[in-house]
Order: sequence, then C-alpha cells, then structure tokens
Amino acid sequence: MKISVSCAQLLPKLGDRAANLEKMSAYVEQIMAEKPGTNLIVFPELMTSGYEGTPEMFQELAETLPNGESMQVMGALAKKHHVHIIYGLPERDPVLTDVLYNAAVLINSDGIAVCTYRKVHPFADEKRWCRAGCEVPVFDTEIGKIGIMICWDTGFPEIARCCALKGADLLVVSTNWEDPYADDWDLITKARAFDNTLHLVAANRIGDDGKTLSFFGHSKIMGPTGREIAALDERKEVLSNADKGIISPYNTYKNAGLPAGPISNPGIASIRAALNPAESDDYFYALGNDGVHHFSRTYYEHQDFLESLNADDTTADTADETAPDAAQTDETAAGGEA
Repeated sequence: MKISVSCAQLLPKLGDRAANLEKMSAYVEQIMAEKPGTNLIVFPELMTSGYEGTPEMFQELAETLPNGESMQVMGALAKKHHVHIIYGLPERDPVLTDVLYNAAVLINSDGIAVCTYRKVHPFADEKRWCRAGCEVPVFDTEIGKIGIMICWDTGFPEIARCCALKGADLLVVSTNWEDPYADDWDLITKARAFDNTLHLVAANRIGDDGKTLSFFGHSKIMGPTGREIAALDERKEVLSNADKGIISPYNTYKNAGLPAGPISNPGIASIRAALNPAESDDYFYALGNDGVHHFSRTYYEHQDFLESLNADDTTADTADETAPDAAQTDETAAGGEA
C-alpha cells in the first residue's frame, strides 16, 4: 500500500486557538489543492495553543475527545477532503476533569476524532500543567496502523519500538523541538526510523512564543533505513513537496527472542508469518514488494535487500510555492507520497 503524507511546519500564536485553527485550516485547504491525493496531514505539537503558556492558559484551552472545538473544525475539513489529520493540543481527561495531557489527536477521513495519544515523557515546564500519559497505542486506520510520538518521546527508543512491535506501519512525530538542538533532532529521527525499519513523518514548529525558547523546524519524512525522503531545513514561507515512497510493503525485525507461533509482521497488517526462533536461528526477515518472504543471515545482506526495495520508489521532486498567509513568517509544509 502507498499513501501520500504532508507535514505542516507552522508558527502558532500563543493562547489564540481561533487564530491557530484558521491557519491550520488554510494549510489543509492548500495542501489538498496542491496534492489532492493526500491521505494524512501532520501538524506540530500543541498546535492549537502554542508551547510556553501558563497552567491557567492550558486549562482554558484544553479540549475533551471527541467534541472539542478544534476537533469539530478539523473534523469538518477531514471529512470534506477525505484525509486523516494529526495535530497536537492540550487534552482534558473526561473523568478527572482538572487533569490535562499534552496530546495528539487523530481525526479520520470521516471527520471523527477517534483517539488521542498522550505524551509519555513531558519535558521540563510541561510538568507544571500536564500529566504523563501511560499507554503506547497503535491506531488502526484505512491507510494502515499508525504509531504516534510527541517530541521528547522520540528521544527514547522504547516508544517507537513498542509501536513497531504492535504492528505499526508508520511512525508519526508531532513536536516542538527547540534550538539549539537541531543535531539531536536529526539524529533521533534517523535512529527511530532505522531502529524499527519504519517510515517516520515528523512535523516540528518554528519561531517562538516571545518568551525563552525558539524552534527551528526541520520537519521531515524519513525512509525505513533512516534516510531523508523530504525535509524542510529553512525557516521561510514556502511549500515544499516531494513525491516518493512512504510506506513500502515491507517491514523487518530480528526474530531472535520472539515467541513461537503466529506473529504479526510489524508494518504489514494483512501479512502474518509463523516464525519459531528455536528453529529459524537469528535471521533478519522482510517481505519483498513481490510478496516473497526474504531471510538474510547478516545485517549487511539485509541492508542490501532493503536498498533494492527502495530503488523501486519514484524519484523525488521538489516545488516551492508561496504559503497561504503572507502576513505570517517562517512557515513551511512538507509532503511526501507513498
């Protein structure tokens, strides 16, 4: 299966949900006009609120699944364009209503806010207003199984690995990764994709909230061997698109230590393989584009096989266009097709 994905790299306005929703809506409309086959649009962390707010601000702007204000606005657009949308927001617990989470919501192509992922690793001052999440779900959609991480979650291998072991086809990162740590960001996005042989789509914000932090962007789409398919490395008002494979029909894992019996192959919801580590030793396993199972004895042989799969992807192509809101600065969107 192939899908088309776009990252929206924006500058939110601190504390102004209405303005941020207006901007997000404009980008959804532009992306769908430019790339009408887009299946998934990813926005940064806390896109509806901005980052450096007070606990009182987050309490005021927090929303509850599934009928929050932003969920209704984005849901209408998702349904209109038959596209999935993921974005960050402060979420209110539906039972413990004074408890908030730093969350990312997934809206399906029917316009329904079906679920949220709650950040497991709140960073620094976030702990003043939000509680840590305690689950690592994988969301089953019509475009495949999606695992979501938020910002600092990406710095730890466990969250992405849990998603892969639960059968994720795609890793999505909604983030506010700040200066001066661009090198760390580039490293960990490559690592999480490479660790799990999964494509990774990461949307980071730019600009600042007029306080202590600034954010550098570098939104990107990574291939399963940790190589960039599309990346936004400049802080300026452009729309950059790249056409290339996002989800190839394979994933891989080393089967040593896996339990005997039927095992879901991470990355392919429809394919199951019965692997018995006691009988099959330490093989690297992957499914080829032709549907044939491939086993490699060595890491290098395995990488050669993965590269041969990637060679079937279409070549990348980039186009720059003016973003919809000329009054705003330093905003970008990246897209890739799979």
